[in-house]
Amino acid sequence: MSEEYTDKKLAEIQDELMKQLDKEQMNEDEIEEKSEQVAKMLLKNPVVKIDIAGQIFTLKYKIINSKKQEGKKSVDIRVILLIVANDAKVKLLGTKYIPFTANAEIIEHLSMEENLRGVVDAFIRHITGNVKPEVLD
Repeated sequence: MSEEYTDKKLAEIQDELMKQLDKEQMNEDEIEEKSEQVAKMLLKNPVVKIDIAGQIFTLKYKIINSKKQEGKKSVDIRVILLIVANDAKVKLLGTKYIPFTANAEIIEHLSMEENLRGVVDAFIRHITGNVKPEVLD
């Protein structure tokens, strides 16, 4: 009888874990969809307001030229600089508020939308706490 009870309890725990995984996957899909949507908005207008997890953010991006070291030589690169301000904190703190910044080297074989989507995706994951582990080369 106790073995039957244990099997039933294990099945309940398994069901609960599967529900949590489904929720996480839904969050993953929502993040990807939101990143794509925001990247398209930024291409049309370099300053946009978006709602993430019930908070309103103002996003602005610009392309800057920079250099990076490859061995002993310096190579010219282009970088996306994304500046993000939490509107509520801007109102509360005024000039004392320091916005969040993210940047990424532009990958030339990808479209600008894909490059923007990557930076926006990283920001949304940071805000929602849904960081995606990656393998570094």
